[in-house]
Amino acid sequence: MKKRWAALGVLALLGAGGYWAYQANSYRLPGLVQDWRDPVQPNHVVTWAAGPADAGRGTRGRPRRPAWNETAAEHHPDRRRRPGV
Repeated sequence: MKKRWAALGVLALLGAGGYWAYQANSYRLPGLVQDWRDPVQPNHVVTWAAGPADAGRGTRGRPRRPAWNETAAEHHPDRRRRPGV
């Protein structure tokens, strides 16, 4: 009878430890499953084709402005509006 209670206590401790380990590391499970199902392959050389010769020009022949210039920089909440800018 004493062995049975000891085995039940060990089983309860293992269950509690497993539950704690799952709660502490559950965010890592998708990455572990992905690495198991589709492991990362070694790097290989990629040969890229040459791009267009006039990639820096817009449709009207003027240099292209970066897109962030009109969107993120002007609408950022920390930017202070100055008159004339």
